[in-house]
Amino acid sequence: MQHLRVSVRAGSPLALPIEIYTPKGSLIGSGAVSFRRDKVFDLSGREKGRAGRPLERVYVFAKLPGGATIQQVAELDANGGEVVLNVAESSPYEWLEWVTPFRSLHHLSDEQRNESDGLSTRSSRKIGKVWATLWDFQEQRWEARDVRFESRRGDRGIRQLTIDVPRRPHLLQLGGEELAWRLVSLPPGERVNIALTPSRQEGAGDALDITVGREYPENELVMFYLSRGSIPEAARLAELMDIADRMLYEKFDDPISAVAGGYVLLKINQLERRKSWLTNLEHHFPHIADVKILKAALAREQDGVRENDIRQMLFDAMDVGLPIFSLGMTLLLDSMAAMHRGADEKVKFHRAYLAVQAYVRARCSKGVYLAFYGKSPAEPLWSPIYGTERAAAATPVSQGSSPPVFMRRPKGSPRSVRYGATSVTLPLAPVSGQMFETSHERLKTQRRPIAADRWLSLLDLPQSVLEHAKLIRGGALPSVEIQSLPDYLAVQEDAGSAIFFAPHMQQQKKQPIRLESAIEIGHAPNPKPKQNAKYWQAARIFHSVSVMDEDE
Repeated sequence: MQHLRVSVRAGSPLALPIEIYTPKGSLIGSGAVSFRRDKVFDLSGREKGRAGRPLERVYVFAKLPGGATIQQVAELDANGGEVVLNVAESSPYEWLEWVTPFRSLHHLSDEQRNESDGLSTRSSRKIGKVWATLWDFQEQRWEARDVRFESRRGDRGIRQLTIDVPRRPHLLQLGGEELAWRLVSLPPGERVNIALTPSRQEGAGDALDITVGREYPENELVMFYLSRGSIPEAARLAELMDIADRMLYEKFDDPISAVAGGYVLLKINQLERRKSWLTNLEHHFPHIADVKILKAALAREQDGVRENDIRQMLFDAMDVGLPIFSLGMTLLLDSMAAMHRGADEKVKFHRAYLAVQAYVRARCSKGVYLAFYGKSPAEPLWSPIYGTERAAAATPVSQGSSPPVFMRRPKGSPRSVRYGATSVTLPLAPVSGQMFETSHERLKTQRRPIAADRWLSLLDLPQSVLEHAKLIRGGALPSVEIQSLPDYLAVQEDAGSAIFFAPHMQQQKKQPIRLESAIEIGHAPNPKPKQNAKYWQAARIFHSVSVMDEDE
């Protein structure tokens, strides 16, 4: 009788789904293993046509959340054998090993080191300056706070930041000259690690990859598989980790793991049996939006629940801030879409639906935790912007300026909507060349053809169209409103039709903005200052800290 023992070697708590194949490609075993618990597979008689004959070798595959695969060959004798899956071997540093299941670091470990100081001599693309601002959600308002990192570790071009997050919703905003501005939801009540590592891609896009994980990232693995639609892998891990039972007893010590378990049970159709547990979790952790989103999703699948009650559950979820997990925002959108009444929908629900759509479309990562492009928690963006906290451009600094691109809102869309108590500014979207080519005939007098798959540029339009233009202030990018474009390209709102373009060039240097000048602070605590574009900009700048600077 042959047995195969499979174990995992990792620098942090880790569990992986695995599959075992014969040399002929037959699947003879599957399951999950963790660094805490090896697994023994019985290989006897598992391959057809080999009755009584032992296997000489098998191939063990482990699929990582990021999509990469680890493969090991196990040589067997009459009794079997063993194999060790080394996940962390690609990490250049022991303190960065927790990142390797989520993101490959091979391109960093292959780089040479300076013999004198042991530091990396990598020749990566320019990174420039990187900054951070922390946003805290209290009393239904997002407020900027000074971010205090418990620890910072790093090498040239690499940083690991650790934050002890209070038990309230928090967003960490990161941006830089070569890193698009984005906001990342942090799990509350946890010590959270944020790793910034050089990207493998050269040229366009971000110079850094961002990975967020808790001190014990096992549950992040389950959620990572779920967020990518890998239900079988997530189910195997859930079974190995006894999520259905552990979540019942450990929810008070680790509510984030309990929420992750709830998502798993919802996806494998076992959450209904835990309905009372979910109610209990919501009672003890009312500040976690994901719990309320799960409650609404479960109610949709049950008979006898009134539609108005489900709609109120969705409003309740938005009242406590943004979800922690990226899957939560997707599930919120799906639930609202299922409840939407089309042309007969009420204004409040419809505008909340538009706000959720804006956040979903602004997402910039397929990671576990919600991450979206934006200037602030209330200003998601559908196109990335780069630069210091004071000035933004549509391209990384290293790429210089490029021609302006026209932007517009979706036809009939309002300028701002409500997500809970937060007034959310709806983003503008680029206008494609295809839309331009199929529009008004008088616009086809341009001097050169326009590729259908690229965005409109200022140079594409004749002077007669641009003669009525005015500067739009307060945006992350310099914008100009064009008044005389055809209705097909223009936004139809009460304020009149308009289309915008955003010059892809560096802004001129501005005078320092003081938070006190943008927010009127009185002696009485109420009323609180109005949160408009000027407020968000001043708060971001006032509370920003430097994370990385190549020039230092």
